[in-house]
Amino acid sequence: MVALGDFWLLHGFKPVEKLRTTLRNISELKPLLEIFDATGYDQLYKTVMEMPQESVNQLLNPLLQRIVPMYKDGQLKKDDENFWAARASLTFDGKDSPGSPRKIDRGIFSVYFFNLLFLKGGEGIFQDAGVPHAYLEGQNVEIMANSDNVLRGGLTNKHIDVKELMKHIKFEETIPNILHPQKVGEFEKLYRTGAPDFKLSSFSLPKGKNSSFESASAEIVLVIDGDVLVNSGVNELELHQGEAAFIPNRQSVTLKAISKTYLFRASVPVHSGE
Repeated sequence: MVALGDFWLLHGFKPVEKLRTTLRNISELKPLLEIFDATGYDQLYKTVMEMPQESVNQLLNPLLQRIVPMYKDGQLKKDDENFWAARASLTFDGKDSPGSPRKIDRGIFSVYFFNLLFLKGGEGIFQDAGVPHAYLEGQNVEIMANSDNVLRGGLTNKHIDVKELMKHIKFEETIPNILHPQKVGEFEKLYRTGAPDFKLSSFSLPKGKNSSFESASAEIVLVIDGDVLVNSGVNELELHQGEAAFIPNRQSVTLKAISKTYLFRASVPVHSGE
């Protein structure tokens, strides 16, 4: 995933000591510290994701009563997990039916269990299979492995399947590694992930400049900003902001910027390490 501007996300479980500090310092979550110390990530997460809704409400309601007024008064900053927990509550909490008790979204626990990351435009993050994550704010370009499946546990209006999610999560600490693209051509930068089945690079082309590449696989170019001519020697296509083109394999492709252009190229690695 590559951020197109300021971007906030949750990414994998916090390292052990950071998570212990969080559970110890937030009084409402202290009951969970004993579970984590005794059983680790899997039972901690299983406990909150499978506990009865009444227990979720009992744990989170005091916390939300404390932080939501602070959020509304503008006292919380985005680098504070309480900011995102309060916003999530205001966005996703609801009721099963009129007159029923309030239903607090159990996904709010993840705000405190996972790493909270901030990416600047152009920075990226690689999320391997099984690494739980959530996008909180901002726009991005994302490339995913073939036959990728998305399983959701909360903080969404889409289908939630906690039981299936629990089968596939990696219950281990994640040390975030923010990716910075490496220059591989005059105008092309590559995001190296080591993934065997996809590769993502970007082009920043000044107006009137050209760049060329050979398509080793079927590829896609996506224009984020500007206007560009895509020429394969046989066909020429003019693309504008928000448009994409499919390129067959073994094509000699030239990109010519009609105006200052920023685009992404999705392809498949030829060599390991790409």
